[in-house]
Amino acid sequence: DGADDVIASLRDLAGRVTLAEELIAAANGPALTADRSAFAAQLERTTDPMLAQERRRALSAVDQQLAGLQRLGGLRDQLLTRMATAVVGLESVATRMGEVVTLGTAAYQHDAASQAIRDAGTDLEALRTGLAEAQKLARDVGAEA
Repeated sequence: DGADDVIASLRDLAGRVTLAEELIAAANGPALTADRSAFAAQLERTTDPMLAQERRRALSAVDQQLAGLQRLGGLRDQLLTRMATAVVGLESVATRMGEVVTLGTAAYQHDAASQAIRDAGTDLEALRTGLAEAQKLARDVGAEA
């Protein structure tokens, strides 16, 4: 019964990963890194205090954007890892349920089949919990930005 919830959570996280990847690509990290180097070099050569202050602000803004991109990349990696774990877990549940079904209806009376069904339910609940935590992490990071 819980597989639908797990799949819905995976879809949600996949959308968040896609958004993160689009934002990372649009920000153009290599260009930002080049801009940072240029601002730092200009700042070193600046003798005018007003201009130096403005270049420090520009450098700080680029540093903040680069730090944000790094956090976004880390979040994307965490979400991808959590999704991979959930997919493997869901496949494991499916395999166990396939074993129970293959044994036939008489096997449902068997302790091993009952235990497999209980374990599958427990595993699905753990998957749902893990994915809910990943969704919360994604929302919390988004709220900080």
